Amino acid sequence: MVIFLLLFSSMKLNKKTYVSEIYYFTNITKFFKCIMTTFSSTGIHQNYTVTSSTIMTSELDEDIIDMSQYVGALVVTWLLVVMGIYLVVCLLFYEYRVRIKNQQIGQLNRQRQNLIRDRVADWLRWLCLIASILALIRFGLEIVEIKLGESSSTICDPIRKSKAVLLCAVITCLYLVLWLRQRKFYMMPAMLHLSNKITRFFSRSVVVIMAIANVLTITLYVAARGYQSSGRGCRLEWSSIWTKLPGLLQFIFTTLFQVILLVLFIYPLYKHRVAMKSVVSNSPNNEIKVIKRVTLATVVAVVTDGLAGLVALVAFSKSFGALRQLIYDVDMLVNLLAIICSFADWRTRMAPFLVKQEKIVGTVKRKLIDNQRTEVTTVSNNV
Repeated sequence: MVIFLLLFSSMKLNKKTYVSEIYYFTNITKFFKCIMTTFSSTGIHQNYTVTSSTIMTSELDEDIIDMSQYVGALVVTWLLVVMGIYLVVCLLFYEYRVRIKNQQIGQLNRQRQNLIRDRVADWLRWLCLIASILALIRFGLEIVEIKLGESSSTICDPIRKSKAVLLCAVITCLYLVLWLRQRKFYMMPAMLHLSNKITRFFSRSVVVIMAIANVLTITLYVAARGYQSSGRGCRLEWSSIWTKLPGLLQFIFTTLFQVILLVLFIYPLYKHRVAMKSVVSNSPNNEIKVIKRVTLATVVAVVTDGLAGLVALVAFSKSFGALRQLIYDVDMLVNLLAIICSFADWRTRMAPFLVKQEKIVGTVKRKLIDNQRTEVTTVSNNV
């Protein structure tokens, strides 16, 4: 009777109840092997009770831990999916309303030669939208891994490598946003004299360095390692390099990009601010606001990247396979939100259905002298 109750408890608490009945047979086989070994080596005496109880208690504790991690990973993943869907919907609706605004401006000015379009602002908007879509796809793949990573022998390797590519693609989109924003300011005629050869070199070449680093990271993730299913989800099966090298390189390069882009972004704004103060005593503080927003966004990205790497390395090194991936997913979502919130109209981007159409800022403007001067010397909400 005691043996039956222990066996029933083990089967009930194990998370494989929701996956496959084959796991029941495995547990039963292990249990009876344990009984036969104990009978043959020690006989039926008091030590049997202690030995059997210790083994079963240990297995039950591991099953409870695995079950809690499985449920926790599934809950967090669905929360990420819901947030990703909301973000994609909002950015798609924002894109639609900006296009409507541009069409309205075009209808009021039928001669296209009198219109000018801010292509950089368009690319900033598109890159944020692309990053959110790719992030949502990665969140969806997390659900597939959690559901099939323990039972399918062929799903782990392609799904892990696909997620690595998606993660690098999202990071690339986010840093292209930062790069385009600093290039926008460096190309302003009013700020050309505020830069030097070194800053202009890094302003142009940092995107090339970023591209090379991302290609190297993706290559290491895809070609230098393989994954296999296990009792705790997808696990690293083999690696021809140090297992922590791809993640370490990714952390170093992303931190380096963030610092370089932050310096490139702040430098011309700060010099411009000083120059404006020397001419006009009551100069506008739009530049200072942009500096604060981008500085805060970059600091948040750097801190979350560091914490994510540290937590995944120390706290979740031997846990359920998907938990470490979820740490990077949360970090990726925080970085995306930080970039979006660094825009002056972030409330409109995050909730465009609450804003009236006439308050939407388009990227097409009338090509007038006064407007051109204003566009060059001030900071737009789209940048």
